[in-house]
Amino acid sequence: MFDPTTDSPIEILHVILLGFVKYFWRDAVSQQNTENKNILKTHINSVNIDGLGIDKPRGHTLVQYAGSLTGRDFYAVIQIIPQVLYDMIPDPAYKVWLALHQLCTLAFRLVINNKTQYLSDLSTAVNNFLAQTPKFYVIIHIIEHIW
Repeated sequence: MFDPTTDSPIEILHVILLGFVKYFWRDAVSQQNTENKNILKTHINSVNIDGLGIDKPRGHTLVQYAGSLTGRDFYAVIQIIPQVLYDMIPDPAYKVWLALHQLCTLAFRLVINNKTQYLSDLSTAVNNFLAQTPKFYVIIHIIEHIW
């Protein structure tokens, strides 16, 4: 019998990038006043992206259009977030971002050399994220969908 809570794979683009990352990014940007938005744009424009495999992010676009970005934009956001949001949001919110960043680092990994270790690391990252923000419990099912 089909059980949608266990038989539907977690689709990382929609659940993580267009879900969690979008939600948190819009929230982080909306908390900034005009001066801090300009500082945030400067942080984004000056971040070092060497080795990330992404195009140079544009601060104006990511801040001005925070609610209208694409998955590609949010993929860039989650990779640069530890550098650009430091001291820009309250510490509890920053800790959620760090936990989400760690989770995304694992969720978007293209090559898994040791599946047992990977699943253990992913489980830890999921639990760390949920410890920061338990309302996103759907992510706990991601472990079950790694083949």
